[in-house]
Amino acid sequence: MMSHFVVSSARDFRTRIGAPWSFVCSIAPLALVFVGIESAQAAPIFSVGARETIYKASQPGGLKYWPDGNFGVVSNGNGTYDFYAANSSKSALVTGTLENPAQGKKKKVKIYNVPKKTYGYVAGGPVYEDEATGARFMVYHAEIHKKGKYSSVLGLAASTDPNGQAFWDLGTIIEPNMPVGQAPWSVDVGGGSFAIHDGYFNVYYRDYMANATSSELAVARAPLADLVSNSLNGISTPFTKYYNGNWSEPGRGGKSSPLETGNPANWWSSVSYNEYLDQLVLVSSQWQSGGTGPDLYLATSADGVNWSARQPFVLDAGEQMYPTIIGTGPDPQRTGQSFYVYYTDGKRWGKAQLARRLVTFDSMYDSPSVLPEPGSGSDLEWASVSDFHSDFQSGGPATGWTYAWNPNGKLGDSASFGSLQWSDVAQAYNTTGAATTVPGTKTHIDDYLQLTATGGHPGQPKYMPIAGYTIQADDGAGLYRIADSSIQKIDGNISTLEDGLQVLVYVNNALSGSAAGVSTNGQLMNFNRELGQLNVGDTVWVMVNPLQSHYYDSFTSFDFSIQKSVPLAMMSLMGSGMMSVAVPEPSTLLVLSLALVCYGCGQRRRN
Repeated sequence: MMSHFVVSSARDFRTRIGAPWSFVCSIAPLALVFVGIESAQAAPIFSVGARETIYKASQPGGLKYWPDGNFGVVSNGNGTYDFYAANSSKSALVTGTLENPAQGKKKKVKIYNVPKKTYGYVAGGPVYEDEATGARFMVYHAEIHKKGKYSSVLGLAASTDPNGQAFWDLGTIIEPNMPVGQAPWSVDVGGGSFAIHDGYFNVYYRDYMANATSSELAVARAPLADLVSNSLNGISTPFTKYYNGNWSEPGRGGKSSPLETGNPANWWSSVSYNEYLDQLVLVSSQWQSGGTGPDLYLATSADGVNWSARQPFVLDAGEQMYPTIIGTGPDPQRTGQSFYVYYTDGKRWGKAQLARRLVTFDSMYDSPSVLPEPGSGSDLEWASVSDFHSDFQSGGPATGWTYAWNPNGKLGDSASFGSLQWSDVAQAYNTTGAATTVPGTKTHIDDYLQLTATGGHPGQPKYMPIAGYTIQADDGAGLYRIADSSIQKIDGNISTLEDGLQVLVYVNNALSGSAAGVSTNGQLMNFNRELGQLNVGDTVWVMVNPLQSHYYDSFTSFDFSIQKSVPLAMMSLMGSGMMSVAVPEPSTLLVLSLALVCYGCGQRRRN
């Protein structure tokens, strides 16, 4: 087992160091937690930064339909990057920074040798730059249009042009299993995002089978060395699809196996090799049942084939489409502990905004519920500053607490939350303060939405009961966590309309950790997690998501505690009755810790 110290150094994000506790206490008032790494395949814990708007709907420099797919990003080594992306049916190249990608003028990108009169759309796309030769390789998306529908394929083009604008077509590398024109709908394989893994060029896409099923996330690969060598000689390299445990099917028309458990919907995706986790990271744009969304989800994989369960990280209203993972290091194709996800927000194409969010892996626990036990290898204990069930009161929330809901269906925007009102009739907090709302027309987005001392019920999809606790002056700044949490559904999978629940935790407007699933079988679940360094005035929001159906979504056994870390020596003094004051600020803890150390040294000298 490898061990790390986690240092909380900012409100939303954390970094790691390897210094011992005594050394850190001597230089800064920082709280530390001992972390163990167990499983490489379990879903990691991550934090998500606030939404940043890069460009509004009016795109710069004539990039009206940009990006119409994944970005290809190549570092120029001077703080600027070349950004490739489809601009309608043509590829465009711009040069700029991560904050302003289209800083330079739009440049045309030409793919030569594409078969004439074959495709109605040819544009890229993800780009790989070979370090040894400087050649660039673009995965492009091409569409065959017939009778109002289209069938798409993925091709590969190579460039040795020093300006990166002229590419030579090497032909298609991935074609769906369903023959062109056979499907009664359009067949879209996605943008062909890739990751280099174990010496292979892995391309991820959506496949359609001849039997009308789909592999929502599929993969095909080719040896990287062969691909580079062959391409520079104008030779196409065959790809093979992963199917039934083997790389046995041809990339062009072969069968494939879905990679994710349950085969969840995958409209568009992006992948990256993450050096921090030594795993691949996937971001998927996923439509929900009923046609809502799409929203963005994250998953990881140690082998590029078996993936962790998806975790939501952007659940805003409108469409979140065309994600691209971009690293902040020398190679934007490879990511570290923190990286950006760029995506289009709102309506697509001309009306879409280009946005991004910073994602930071907080720790490598097996799941959000796995936290270090007090005293297990650390110099910290935990003291509860507030508890949902104990602090719950009728008439109005206790000091520090807020009972709310999101009337606009958005998350990460606490300023738009509405307060829940106490109802004497319902003996619960709900949206009206009157009798509990009942099912009606689609305008009743708050149907059933309520919160009690032990449970409640969400509203229609995306409308959630929310319990918030704001760190008070008496609590003080420090390292916080959620512990002793619990929740369960009480209906027990009695209907096909029942799809479980999720618990989401936000710190202010940033998602903290992964969503915790609540099963339909009535199993008691928890959503314990680290919250990191919090300051006075920061708010922890706990919300219950109905997912796609709010029928039979009553939940009970709902409780959680907000706990703050306290040095073990402090806890001993408090337990002995020598101290009964509120938990002091970290600077006070530092002075006390140093005083205790000095006192111990003095005792040894006298002895």
